[in-house]
Amino acid sequence: MGSMVSLGIGKLELDWGKNNFYRDHGSLFQPSDVGDILYYYADNVIEQKEGLSRKLCLIKRRLDLLGYSIASLKKHYEIHLGEVPDYYPDVPLSYDEFYAVASNLDVSKISLDEDWGDYDPGEFLTRYLFKHPEFNKIHNLSEIVDKDIGLVFENIDPYITLRILAENPANSDLDVYWGYADIVDNGWVQKDEIFSNVGSGQEILIVTEGSSDTHILKKAISILYSDISDFFTFVLKSTEFSLNLCSQ
Repeated sequence: MGSMVSLGIGKLELDWGKNNFYRDHGSLFQPSDVGDILYYYADNVIEQKEGLSRKLCLIKRRLDLLGYSIASLKKHYEIHLGEVPDYYPDVPLSYDEFYAVASNLDVSKISLDEDWGDYDPGEFLTRYLFKHPEFNKIHNLSEIVDKDIGLVFENIDPYITLRILAENPANSDLDVYWGYADIVDNGWVQKDEIFSNVGSGQEILIVTEGSSDTHILKKAISILYSDISDFFTFVLKSTEFSLNLCSQ
């Protein structure tokens, strides 16, 4: 069967991979986020193992800096739908409708029946999650039973869903987790590979004229925005280089 690695919030899994085929979610977390998290297995087996975990409210701004601000989500959603094969049925949810459903989800109220059994790709979402009352408060998703439609939403970029979930205050203090222990323990990847992108992202370069400027700005960001401070890289402006440019 292989080893699984997953990204989720509460009991809601948003992304998963297998063995050494997975999306790297390290940029959502910082090194201090390492700790024991819960892993759910078949036959109601629950174990505590090492993983990364951070509250959703502390990931919200990280998602913004990674290109998933609220203003950009509609474009991400439409790009995803544009990649759906032509032979699939039309997706019945516009972005505004998807946003309405996801932003009203209280993840803590999504309970999973441990005996839900096995499903083909796309079926778990359409035949199980979309039947849950929490998913049907705004739009009637319970009538969507086509597993191809389910597969479209199972494969949606998890950061789209995660960023919309962050708009609901009920989800703010829930832990977002990345469970990588099994693929490390079973030798599919080395731990340093997992941590190569933890505490990093699409770095933002700040050019300063002096070391004191760098110190002040770095200290201010670490105090005011510790949840995203690792995104910023500082370099000193070269005065000689600037003068040479001006003389040309």
